[in-house]
Amino acid sequence: MAMLVKIQLERLLAESPVNQKEIRQVIFKCLETIVGNPASKYSVEFLWVPFKTALNSPIVQVKATCLDSLNKLIAFNIFGGATTVFNEQNEEFLDHLRPNLFGQEECHIPAKEGILILDEIKNLQIMTCKLLLTCTVNPNLIFHGVSLIYSLNLAFRILIDSDTDKVKWTTAKATLIQMINTFFQKLRLKSRGENFCAKDFQTDTILIIRYLCQVGHLPDNDVAAVAVSLLNASLLYTDMPMFLDSNFSKVLKGNVCPLLLHLGSATRHDILEDTILIGFSLLKFHHTYLKPEIESLFLNIYFKILENAGNKKEANFVVDFFSKICSEPQLLLDLYVNYDCDPCMESLYEKFAFELCRIPALDCLKLLVESLMQWCLNKREGLDIGNNVSDVLVSPIDSDTIILDEQSSRKRLLKDLISEFNKSPIKTIQKFINNGFCLEDSKSVAEFILHEKSLSKKAIGELLGENDSFFIKVMHSFVDQLDFREMKFVTALRSFLQKFRLPGESQKIDRLMEKFAERYVACNPSVFSTADTAYTLAYSIIMLNTDQHSKQVKKKMDKSAFIKNNRGINNNKDLPDVFLEEIFNEISENEIVLEDERNIRRSSFILNQPISIKVTKQKGTPSEYQKAKSVDHVKYMFSSIHKEMIACIEKEYETNGGFKYLEIYPACLNICSLFGLVLERDSIIESLKKLSTLKGKSTEAMKAIINLGNYFGNFLDANWAHVLETVATIESSNSIDDFNEFENQNLLVSIDRIFSHSVDLDGEAIIYFFTALIGTYKKIDESRLVSLRRVVG
Repeated sequence: MAMLVKIQLERLLAESPVNQKEIRQVIFKCLETIVGNPASKYSVEFLWVPFKTALNSPIVQVKATCLDSLNKLIAFNIFGGATTVFNEQNEEFLDHLRPNLFGQEECHIPAKEGILILDEIKNLQIMTCKLLLTCTVNPNLIFHGVSLIYSLNLAFRILIDSDTDKVKWTTAKATLIQMINTFFQKLRLKSRGENFCAKDFQTDTILIIRYLCQVGHLPDNDVAAVAVSLLNASLLYTDMPMFLDSNFSKVLKGNVCPLLLHLGSATRHDILEDTILIGFSLLKFHHTYLKPEIESLFLNIYFKILENAGNKKEANFVVDFFSKICSEPQLLLDLYVNYDCDPCMESLYEKFAFELCRIPALDCLKLLVESLMQWCLNKREGLDIGNNVSDVLVSPIDSDTIILDEQSSRKRLLKDLISEFNKSPIKTIQKFINNGFCLEDSKSVAEFILHEKSLSKKAIGELLGENDSFFIKVMHSFVDQLDFREMKFVTALRSFLQKFRLPGESQKIDRLMEKFAERYVACNPSVFSTADTAYTLAYSIIMLNTDQHSKQVKKKMDKSAFIKNNRGINNNKDLPDVFLEEIFNEISENEIVLEDERNIRRSSFILNQPISIKVTKQKGTPSEYQKAKSVDHVKYMFSSIHKEMIACIEKEYETNGGFKYLEIYPACLNICSLFGLVLERDSIIESLKKLSTLKGKSTEAMKAIINLGNYFGNFLDANWAHVLETVATIESSNSIDDFNEFENQNLLVSIDRIFSHSVDLDGEAIIYFFTALIGTYKKIDESRLVSLRRVVG
């Protein structure tokens, strides 16, 4: 040890100018001590003094030599010893290191002969990165707290300062990657030890994540990309028990989720990809504490990208994200239970399945169905779901599962009724009443349409303007529930007109404005002398709004004309000119328009974010996150999406053909057979039959139908007719010639197996089989000599 320190001190002395007396004296003193007593052990503080002094030198070369020497000594474990774990000596070393080495970016590097030597600065920064890396990978030095963040900050400062310098950029980036990876690798390793302090490492991880989130908000996309990539790498380690608590979730809610929403509209693919990957880590490891936040990420990032998928690569990032979810059955089921079955949350499972159908993403859909089936197998090990469907007994469904699935069904019903209401509100309101979404009284109906955010503003306006005694009462109750106290008149009118779109007929507008005026005066009795004043002014403001902002109006009303039009409306007295001028200016500068329409006009991704989050908060308090346990959820999950999925497959097969589009059918029938989903089964087989009639693309569909007879014989019931008709069609025509020799042979074997294995069908299935065979014989004469001969044989 003494020899290594002596060599480095001699190097430092050689680089120190004669006029640097303080540095030289400190080095001389240390050298004399070491040379005089080479066998002694020296404290870290004693060895550190000359290097600490050299770091404060104004000479660039002295600093560079000092950094290089420290790098070598730390690499050989001179500071702390090769077998020393984190102890007081290491803490002492870090206490000295922090204000000196980590203050390096603030040190002034003087000019040489009046010129700042940029290459020397670059060299210092690169050497500092190397030293940081050496300190990080050294198993005996563990940076905690401020020291840890200080080291990250220094590396990022060097990264930011790199500009177009690729060498410095690459070095700083590699240092940051290594620092993060080494920290978490040490964390995993030490977590297995006896003296592991989880609290310290959790605190350090929180500091790292907060710091990376701050850097991720920087406008420099290159630097932000590095920060987000490191954040993604960091969160992959947070599956450890110490991070799965409410304390750690605070940094995820307060820092990570806002950053993801900020980056969700990123145009750079590397940033967007890491953003989506981080979202998966949150969903997989921290879903318990982030239920509303995960919903917000789905609505504001993933679905937005697919809805506005002008870039296929961006859409593929989201499809890959959905594929990761589909590949984990527990995660997929949990998504359904906690969102689709919670009345206060959006139905994320159903929505993302529908998006997969719309894109379409058939590989991901197939993975989804297989994952549902895998969940069943995991819960019911050893089940044979092929021809022995009758042996599969679904156990009694527990009450919690029934409640959850009923909530999911009720959400789907509400969604369907809302869709119907938005097209025909007057006819549909009775269905809401019949299904218990509101009572058959005007106040209850008014509360429902006021608080159900998915209802169309246009449809609400149509209903409120209806000239029917019941709907007039609904309109009155609707307005009476609005609070305009201490609101300025125009502000109150804006708030009122955000609740619905004004109908076009003047009589309907008249009734609505009259009730609004009455309500405003009731809330603010001292503003106007009568409700008639408020009514007349409200109508006048609506006319002004149209005049000022309609392109069809060429000659606009001026301020004096507006004031003149409103003379004497306050119980035969004039309203103050200043008051009317303020109204005119506000309407001229800021149109009264529905916020939904304003956002559509702007087409801004960011502007939509707070709206979506606000809606989520207004729907109520979501239930606590719960883990899916019942196999019976799969039945409802499949039933809710099977129509859209089959329609998607049909469309793709009709366009492109190919057996890969049909591979999902057997997986779907597996689920149908397990739960006895007869209607779903029939629609799936009808779909295959339809595809088997497509000219030029029928052969693959025919093969798929034949395979159904081999694997789902006991579950086909009357659908045996489709199978046997397909057999007859193949054998009585030239259809078999459309296959190559190998496929031809396999097809013949599959057809033979249907008849040879008919003896294995159960009692009910064999009746369906022979009934279908006879029906097929009557339709196609040629099949008589082929199919019946096989049965008799």
